[in-house]
This record gives sequence, structure tokens and C-alpha cells, in this order.
Amino acid sequence: MKSADILNLRELLDMTEHEFARFLNVNVRSVRRWEKNDAAPAGTTLVVLRGLREAIDSSDDSADAVIESLQRMNAVGGLSYVLVRCLRQKT
Repeated sequence: MKSADILNLRELLDMTEHEFARFLNVNVRSVRRWEKNDAAPAGTTLVVLRGLREAIDSSDDSADAVIESLQRMNAVGGLSYVLVRCLRQKT
């Protein structure tokens, strides 16, 4: 995932760097480094970022509806809750 894609995704979610970092359970420095192309997300974080992008791109709902749903999930329980929801939807 390119730095511009990460920045675009964060802006679509209408999150600050700090909120996005908390949402992904990473340090805010990581988010800044990704967005400056000084580093790249890996592992579970990369999977979640790709999944979020895919959900927004392929949803029958508007992107705003997907984003609103993700924001509600984040308010309830952050990344763990989002992962559980995504996994349940895949099965």
C-alpha cells in the first residue's frame, strides 16, 4: 500500500493521525512514517488497511455509509472489534 493510499484512507475516515493510530493499534509515529513513505505497514496492520480500502471500494453502499459503519465500530471497540466483524462477515 502506497503512502498516498494510506493518507487518503485516513482522510476518508475523517481521522487525525492520532485517531488513526489508535484505531490501528499502532504508534502515531508509524502513521506519520507511512504517510511520508519512510516506512510501510506490515502484518496485520497491512491486512486491515487493505481490507478497509477494499470495503470502501467494493461496497454496494456509498463510501460514506461504509466509513460511518467503521467509525461506529471503532467507537465500540477499536481494531479488535473491527477484525471480529470482518471475520464474521467472511464466514
